[in-house]
Amino acid sequence: MPRGKQYDQKLKPYLVFQYLMKYSDEEHVISASEIVAYLEDVGISAERRSIYRDIEEINKALYIVEYYYTIDITR
Repeated sequence: MPRGKQYDQKLKPYLVFQYLMKYSDEEHVISASEIVAYLEDVGISAERRSIYRDIEEINKALYIVEYYYTIDITR
């Protein structure tokens, strides 16, 4: 496994979010190990702990978007 940040590492949180949205719901739980395996399949190295951090950041971003921003569709 390569050391240091890889170029595609910036995509990792987005890919984690996409994977969760596509494959998980209230009845289908996804493990961090499954997400790590998926990321490795697409060429991005990840550790289980980093997946937990990514999910925490995703949750923060979703909270901010949901509770602090509104979209004015009348324009």
